[in-house]
Amino acid sequence: MILYRELGDEQSAADAVKAVIAAVAVREGEDKALSSAKMHMENYQRTGDKCGEATMKLALANVYLEANRLQDALRWAMEAQEEFKASQLAEKEVSAFLTMARALLAKCDAAEALQTSQRALAIAEEVGDMRGEALSLQCLAKALCQSQEIKEAIDAARKSLTIFRQSSDYKQQAASLLAVASIHLARERPQDALRSAKDAQHLSKRIGDSRGVANALVVVAEAQVENDEQREALTLLKEAQDRYQALKDARGEVEALRVRAKAERSMCKRNEAMSSLQEGVELAKRIDDKVAEATLLRQTAQVKMDLLRLEECEQHLNEAQSLFREAQHWRGEADVLELLLRQQIQVTSRDAVGTADEWRALFYDASDRKGEANCLREAARMFFTAGYEQDAESRAQEALAMFQELEDQSGEARTQLLLAEVHAGFGDVRRGVQTAEESLELFKRIEDPKGQSDAYAVLARVQMLEEGGDAEEAASAAEKSYQLVKRARKGWATRRIEVTSLQLLAEAGVAKLVKLAGDEDVQDKSQEEQDMLQGIFDKAHRAAEMAVDRASAMDDRRMEASAMRTLANVCLVCSDTETAAEAAREALKIAQEVGDKKLEAAMLCINAEVNVVENYMGKANEQAKQALAIFRELRDAEGEEYAKSILDQMYGTSRGGIAAGPGAAAPAYEAAMPAAAAASSVATAVSAGPTREFIMEGLRALSKNVVGDDIDMDSPLMEAGMDSLSSVEFRNQVRNLVPGINLPASMVFDYPNLKSMTDFIHNKTSES
Repeated sequence: MILYRELGDEQSAADAVKAVIAAVAVREGEDKALSSAKMHMENYQRTGDKCGEATMKLALANVYLEANRLQDALRWAMEAQEEFKASQLAEKEVSAFLTMARALLAKCDAAEALQTSQRALAIAEEVGDMRGEALSLQCLAKALCQSQEIKEAIDAARKSLTIFRQSSDYKQQAASLLAVASIHLARERPQDALRSAKDAQHLSKRIGDSRGVANALVVVAEAQVENDEQREALTLLKEAQDRYQALKDARGEVEALRVRAKAERSMCKRNEAMSSLQEGVELAKRIDDKVAEATLLRQTAQVKMDLLRLEECEQHLNEAQSLFREAQHWRGEADVLELLLRQQIQVTSRDAVGTADEWRALFYDASDRKGEANCLREAARMFFTAGYEQDAESRAQEALAMFQELEDQSGEARTQLLLAEVHAGFGDVRRGVQTAEESLELFKRIEDPKGQSDAYAVLARVQMLEEGGDAEEAASAAEKSYQLVKRARKGWATRRIEVTSLQLLAEAGVAKLVKLAGDEDVQDKSQEEQDMLQGIFDKAHRAAEMAVDRASAMDDRRMEASAMRTLANVCLVCSDTETAAEAAREALKIAQEVGDKKLEAAMLCINAEVNVVENYMGKANEQAKQALAIFRELRDAEGEEYAKSILDQMYGTSRGGIAAGPGAAAPAYEAAMPAAAAASSVATAVSAGPTREFIMEGLRALSKNVVGDDIDMDSPLMEAGMDSLSSVEFRNQVRNLVPGINLPASMVFDYPNLKSMTDFIHNKTSES
């Protein structure tokens, strides 16, 4: 700095001061760096040095950017850019635009970041600033990734990498490689992300850049978490955290804690995850980083939701939303609203529709059309899971229209897949199959093998539905889905995807086996038919065993228990009760160890089914009732029906009781209930349909659950306190009372009182 001034080079002297301020921010903290920058800026103002003044404004912007004070960063960078433009200092103007772009990227304001990066790139290309061009391409790649323009994002990142390789700038090469890795993570290609991030790690290590190594370690670890390599990830995160502590880089340490908590949560180590998040929140508060604090609070809410501590979950979400609003970070607020919607649907809150609309409004206000379409689709998926047919279909159809308008064929195909599940889940299997096939053709047209695999998987699940499905078509679709996964094991197919695909292959095989076996005793079939059935069972059993084997090698015990559940189902269908019992007991033990109540209840049901087959009725009764209690606590109406069906098989009761609480049912294949219950019912006497008295008493109890008071049989339901939203909840609960009966969405309007509704449902059950 002194030498530049002696040489009369004031621009370079100002740049040297800016570099010193950046170093002060790292070593002594933002407050001291800001104070120094403001002091130098005042000195330049007194001497009338506009370039020096603008350089200090840019230094201020960079310090604010590192502190996540994004609005302040934007304000100072914009002022610097205007002054550099007035002074015709093009390269410095590029630097100011890049700081603005990075701040906009941190706010997830993709459209503005894209425009700002493009302006920086145009100026850099015009004046031949190769470094500025490469840095602009880095920002452009990130902005395109946020805009979900993945192919263009990768192209921009690779161009940036090429330029830095030509100039032998190893530090920026590593940064470009990390940008490529982040894009691969966004497109759900963790193995590709791993390769790029490891290359960045090796480059940073080669040039002795400890902070670069730490940054790369965090990205490698996050890719490993996505690739189901959590233990390896935790080892790397410990090294990254140690490096950040040695560098006194609190923000880097917060980021390492965020990824560590993510790894621990995926391993069902929820107490450890909570501890990591609490440590991160305290650190973020200490450095006054509101964005990081809000991000960690949202992550904390996810863990609370896993633990079913829903009030605490909502409290953390409200805190996170306030912080994001204070920081004017709309995308962070949108992420909070997404999780809040999940929480509200889980407790069947009537605020859910309003939250979904508020979530969408954030994307609309930001003019993010693609984000808005994705928001609509994900909200539709949540409403579908909760059983809100009208909301699910209307939002999915609107999302589909938006994707078509945007000419986003991938988004269009994914939305068609959701609509296929919605149609089939609410009774129109033929339409579901047709929509899934349309999606499959679109994925083939755009050459998306992962999309094709997903489409075949949806086709399989739809065709597995008893009413209107085709089990043989389901088995064929499941096989095609698995073959695509198998070919992509070194690409997009993670171990988790492979396990899920093998489970579906086994379950579809069981469905095919049950259909072909029919009601006839297997011993009465020809030898050829028996051999064919044995071959189907062997294939399903082999797929289930492979799923268990692959899942056991992962660090996710829930996945291991889920695979064992599939194996138990397959063995139970074919009377291999010894293997079924062993797998079911082990899966139940894991579910209890990891604290997954829903999985525990499902495994209690399978253990009960095994005990029914082995004629241990007392034990089966105890396990089925335990499962029923858990499902009721979770407000899982589909789970309740599963537990009651076992009690029905044991005692021949009409339904085993009336569903308590206002929980809405998920479609059967979405809830992934075991095929064993359906298969065992082939060999069990079918109970007579429910009596008129049972239906009448059930409707009375359910209407009281929804409205809060007893309703006379002749009183109009809409006048007794039921509205359009609660009528959907009521219909969903009635579906659980009389499963297998197709109830129209307009049921409450077509049959406006309990008497006419009782007559209608009784006639329907008598017909079936």
